[in-house]
Amino acid sequence: MPVFRIFKQAPISVCLIWTSCILFVGVLYEMSPAENGFNAALHTWGAAIDTVRYGTDETGMPSEEIVATVGPTHVWDGEWWRLLVDNFHHVNLLHLTLNGIGMVILGRIIEPRMSHTVYLLFIAGAFLTVGAFSAITGELGIGLSGISYALVGLLFVWRERDEDVAEQFTYPMMIGAGVWLMVCQVLTYLDVIAIGNIAHYTGFVYGWMWGQAYLEKQQKLIFRFLFGVGHLFLIPAFWFAMNPFWSGAWHYHQAFEAGISRRQHLERLQTACLRDPTLSDAWWRVSRIYEKNNDRRLAMKIAMEGLKHNRGSQKLLDRTALLWTVDALRSQKPIGPTFVQQVFGKEAEPWTAKISKQANEDIQRMSWDPDRLVELMGQSIMPGRELSLENLEKTPKERQPSVDPDSPDSAREGEIF
Repeated sequence: MPVFRIFKQAPISVCLIWTSCILFVGVLYEMSPAENGFNAALHTWGAAIDTVRYGTDETGMPSEEIVATVGPTHVWDGEWWRLLVDNFHHVNLLHLTLNGIGMVILGRIIEPRMSHTVYLLFIAGAFLTVGAFSAITGELGIGLSGISYALVGLLFVWRERDEDVAEQFTYPMMIGAGVWLMVCQVLTYLDVIAIGNIAHYTGFVYGWMWGQAYLEKQQKLIFRFLFGVGHLFLIPAFWFAMNPFWSGAWHYHQAFEAGISRRQHLERLQTACLRDPTLSDAWWRVSRIYEKNNDRRLAMKIAMEGLKHNRGSQKLLDRTALLWTVDALRSQKPIGPTFVQQVFGKEAEPWTAKISKQANEDIQRMSWDPDRLVELMGQSIMPGRELSLENLEKTPKERQPSVDPDSPDSAREGEIF
């Protein structure tokens, strides 16, 4: 039968496909309960996926709101092997079928010309290299396509040195592999579908280098030696994959590590804000920490900084408005308008109006419960202070051009606390 003939020609490649099929069925089985999503099923079956963190409200109670998509936290916690399992998982049946066909076609050309040991070493090196570089670049993907492109890279070299290989891996097949590589890049760029292009490029380069070292008889011994020893760099590569200190999301994750001090928690959150200003929950938490330390004015400025980088965050707007209200009701000279000018610059006027509007809405809600309002302020409201911020809206001496705070184009680069 054709299946057994293919297995005889490329047993290792077929085993890789069978493994992918088993995991695919396992993920489908895991998803059978309605409450289990695709990502949860992938995680159960060993994939490295981006995890999410749920938030808390102003009272510190847990909420169902997803406040941050962090990253492959289980890999960061030491489960490096998940980067290898990713290669076996697939999004859907079409994805699995296409990669399976590719592995069969390419494996039947290469495997009969290699010993099982050498081919296993090649596949293992491709798995490790693709997994490490995908994680380091932050572009995790799933599927055997990275390994398939390692086979393509090897065949690019091999067909130039063996006419039989050139007859099987034809010129149209070579062009097709290159065109598909570009198509995947375009589809990702246009946000049509997210594809792990780093895995494709990494696999291709690895396969091409293997071909240069394994097939080129005239190649100097020193090149082969360096290529072989170069695999030792996969050890630090995996360390960097598990400790991406350049990533704000990694520092954000480290801020919740068990056993760290409050100071370390704050420092890691601050570093997360600096490395990745789009982590709105990190800004929100830093602001809360300073508020709890009775530095409400600094807490308000930090919330504003976070709002400038995450202008769509209702949570940061609520926090800024709350601290604005507290400062207005407790201070003879509220500092809020000054901070808006410092943080938003030419955008200060529309942002002052937006924050004031939110603050007035908060005051109207709190006015139904004066005791709650007094508790929130930490002391009685200053005599003569009305529950309104209209008197705080300043008119600049020189009116600036109209700016829409909701428009991403009006964002400015600025100093982070």
